[in-house]
This record gives sequence, structure tokens and C-alpha cells, in this order.
Amino acid sequence: MVCLPPCLAGTRVAPDDDATKRIDQEFREEQRATTNVCRLLLLGTGNSGKSTLLKQLFEIYGTPMNDRERLLYKSALFTNAVTSLAALIAAAETLDESLGTRLAGDAVECRDAFKRFQSQLAVWDKPARPPGPDIAYVMSRLWADKGIQNAYSNRTKFNLPDSAAYVLDKVYDWVSEDYVPTKQDVVMARIRTTGIVEREFRFQQTTLFKLVDVGGQRNERRKWLHCFSDVGAIIFVVSLSDFELRLEEDSSVNRLHEAITLFSEICNYPSFENIPIILFLNKKDILKQRLAEGANLRTAFPEYVGPSTYDDVVDYIGRALHKVNRDRRKTILTYRTCATDADNVKRVFEALSRVLIERSLQDSGLIV
Repeated sequence: MVCLPPCLAGTRVAPDDDATKRIDQEFREEQRATTNVCRLLLLGTGNSGKSTLLKQLFEIYGTPMNDRERLLYKSALFTNAVTSLAALIAAAETLDESLGTRLAGDAVECRDAFKRFQSQLAVWDKPARPPGPDIAYVMSRLWADKGIQNAYSNRTKFNLPDSAAYVLDKVYDWVSEDYVPTKQDVVMARIRTTGIVEREFRFQQTTLFKLVDVGGQRNERRKWLHCFSDVGAIIFVVSLSDFELRLEEDSSVNRLHEAITLFSEICNYPSFENIPIILFLNKKDILKQRLAEGANLRTAFPEYVGPSTYDDVVDYIGRALHKVNRDRRKTILTYRTCATDADNVKRVFEALSRVLIERSLQDSGLIV
């Protein structure tokens, strides 16, 4: 039997706070040292869906948002609804009258009320005190109007966010004091990326992915250069539905043509010579919908003679992108994605992650 000293007999030894902190710090440092870090640069033109993809990945693999954090998105969702409805009203007033977009009856009064509200709206940044239900009624009534719906049916003739129908269908939620945005609401919220946003999440406890998202509009692209160092791969996001649309910055330029031009610059940029590119052909759901509604790829590619079927159109767009790559040794992996679909994003990223992790380990010399 071991005899304890009187000072210790029948007592507990209090932990040394400094020692505990030191052990915790050593554990964190050891974890960092044994973690494979993979830094990804997320590129694409404006409205390609890359920021939505980043939010979706963080929702799946990162720390889940709490209610308080999700509440912060209500202002963005309401603002998205206001912006979308304003674009629809403007289109209804300017599109050819034969399209049946003119407002009539009480819709005119609602339009005038909405415009008065819009002129007074500065920045709505207090989720606990949203605008009242009156403006939600006005917006809901306008959204249901036949003229506005006809304008929506002709949305490829003007710039309208892809999330317009989603945010307008739920306008009463955005003004409800009790409503807390869901995960899907957060993913659907449209907040333009300006500057550089870096997020990170741990994948299967062994790999730390660091994703860098930069603004896709033309005036934001000059900020990319200093992000080029220490990049494991580039994820380039292209919107498949952009073949019908024009740039917000320059209405004379087709969005898909702009994406192909930018992809050519990225593929053939000397600093990216040895960096693999992951090509995400995004918004496949919208492409399917537009093709079902009669859209034709010849809008952007007059030389296209194939059928307007989903697979044929996607294959043609994919070939057009791969064709601009002048280095045939370069690794380009292509995936079809829908950034607003969590299951699709998870399946694609888990398939992709195996390739990225293996390359990252090779670059670090851990495997040969």
C-alpha cells in the first residue's frame, strides 16, 4: 500500500491553469502541424454562383450558423426582393407592349406605393425591426400581377437575379419579426462579393480547406493577383444559363462569352502553369428549365447545330471552354453543379476532394 504525504491524503490536486493552457496550445499546434492544408482559389465572372457555392460548402462542412447569425441575412433577403421587384417593374414598363407586361387596375396603385417605399428605403439593417406587413402585401400583389408575371417570363431580356422568384414568394417571411431564415434562405441570399473573402473548414479531420473568393465583376478582378501564391487548385465557376444573358457592366457582351474569355486568361496565365483547374459548370437546374421553356444555345453560338437537349448543350459549352486551354498537359477536371442544392454540392466536393488531397500531399512531399 502506498502512503501519501499528509498534504495530499484525501485531497485533489488542483490543475495548473498555465499548464492546462500550455497543453491546449501544444495540442492545437500539433493538430495544425499534422493537418494537410489545401488552399483553393474560387474564380468566375459575376453572378456565376461561386459565392453561393462557398456558402453551401461552409454550411455543409463548417460550423453551423446559429439563429442569431442567420437573422443577419433577413435584410439581404428583403433587399433582394425589393431589387428584383424594381427590375421587374422597370421591365414591365419598357418591354414591348405586345408582351402583355403593362400594369393595370390596383396594380398601378401598388406600383406607386412600392416606388414611394423604395425611395425612402436607405439601408435596412435591424432584423428585429423589419418593415411592416403593408409593404409585403404591396409587393406580393405586384408579384402576382399578370403584367409582372409576363415580364418575369421574358427575364432573359433584362438583368434579373436568379433568386427573384424565391425571394418574392417569401416576402412575408422577410418582414415577419418571428421568422428566422433557414439554411436554404442563407444560401439563396444574394450579396455581391467585393474584395477578397477567405473561409476555411476541416474535411474528415485530416484536411483543412481554405477557400478564397474574389469579386467576379470586371472592376474586382485586378485584386486577384496577390492571391496566386500557395494555391493548391483553382475552382472556376461558369453559369450554364448565361448564354442568354448580358453583362451588368456592359450590355453589349454576352455573359457566357465573357466567362470563356476569362477562363482562357486563367488557363494560360504563366503563374498558373502547374496549378490544376476544377471547372464547375453551374446552374444546371436553371439551364434545364430554360431549355424546357424553349431557349436555344444559338443565341450565343450561331454555329451550334445540335439539338436543344440538356446533355448536348452542356457538352458543347464544356468543349468551348476546354478548347481555349493551350496547354494540353494541364489538368482540368469538369463537374456539373447546382450550387443551391446541398446534396449535389456535397457529392461533387467529396469526389473532388480525393483528388485535391492527394495532390496536396504530393506537393508537401508526404506521398510520392
